[in-house]
Amino acid sequence: MGALDRWVGSSALVRWGGRWSQQTAPSPNRRHASRQVFFWCRVFSAPKHCPRPPTCQYPAESMRGLRKPLDTQNNILMKTCKTCELIARRNAGVTPLWDSIYRTPYWDVVHSYDTALPGWLVLVARRHITAVDELTDAEAIELGQLIRRTSIALKEITGCVKTYVIQFAERADHPHVHFHIIPRMVDQPENRRSTQIFGYLGVPEEERVSQEVMNAIAAKVQKMLLAYEVA
Repeated sequence: MGALDRWVGSSALVRWGGRWSQQTAPSPNRRHASRQVFFWCRVFSAPKHCPRPPTCQYPAESMRGLRKPLDTQNNILMKTCKTCELIARRNAGVTPLWDSIYRTPYWDVVHSYDTALPGWLVLVARRHITAVDELTDAEAIELGQLIRRTSIALKEITGCVKTYVIQFAERADHPHVHFHIIPRMVDQPENRRSTQIFGYLGVPEEERVSQEVMNAIAAKVQKMLLAYEVA
């Protein structure tokens, strides 16, 4: 008896035409070759113990981990989403400070890796979602706090007059909600204001902020964000 046969009748995540939905697993004689099924694990009784993939698009309160009779949702997402791959690296503890400045249950705070502007931060949703309306209340509340707190930190550290807060998630390799928190400097050139700020992003390696500078900024931002935990 295969894994699918053993789990007949249990809850499942079923993929139809690129969309995921919760359904009951079909009996073996009704299986369809194009259907990809990922069964919910009933072993874990509390969300805090849920070992689901960090890129899982379903909140902990509705998940109890994932069995993988065919594949894992994590692997599928990581094949198409660079952001999910980066989150997995952070979970493995193999990232530099600038790429793992501060982590909460729902968000990662990182420094952009391909920018010419020191202090360009990014708030990354830790589960895979592609639009803001998919945020849970808890994720949205924490997001608001982080936008304010990282903006305060950048103003003190970089001397910027304000921050730009931008979210697109349009790139083919980053279809994953993430917010750019960008320092708008006092002497910002006219051709690098408003949406033209993205002229600082995706620059050649020789124009990018150095690892040393990113780590120095990251250490200061981290210290300020950690201070909120003991305030």
